[in-house]
Amino acid sequence: MSQVLLDRLLAGTLPDPDGAGNLSVALRTVVLGRNLAASAASLIAPLNLGRNIMVVMDPDTRAALGDRVIAGIGSAAAVNSFVLPSHPHPDMDSVSLVRSATKGADALIAVGSGSINDIVKYAAHLDQKPYVVFGTAPSMNGYTSIAAA
Repeated sequence: MSQVLLDRLLAGTLPDPDGAGNLSVALRTVVLGRNLAASAASLIAPLNLGRNIMVVMDPDTRAALGDRVIAGIGSAAAVNSFVLPSHPHPDMDSVSLVRSATKGADALIAVGSGSINDIVKYAAHLDQKPYVVFGTAPSMNGYTSIAAA
């Protein structure tokens, strides 16, 4: 999807190809690019996520991107991290684990793809907290989905 189409989708002015009206999503912003972790602080600043942010990842996504996201946020917020077990399963046990670990957080940042995205997205929804994802798999389409598996 081009940046122009993304901008129209986020603004609610992209025509629905399957019906009347325009498409709308609950997203505030989408950023595509390389090395976004280094710009994490400036990317999240306009989102007003609060002061206490919890970064959630697993051991693999921590090594791939998570530590760089935390470093990129720097002193822009009080950042804590929670590392899920390897290969987390997207079920209510995992969601409960994340909710328990993130009670004091103002917002959640997921670092990962499929399962991690869904687990953290659903935990954030249940706790009515803002949610951000730094995706690690460009082929995954669940980042912008309103649903979580």
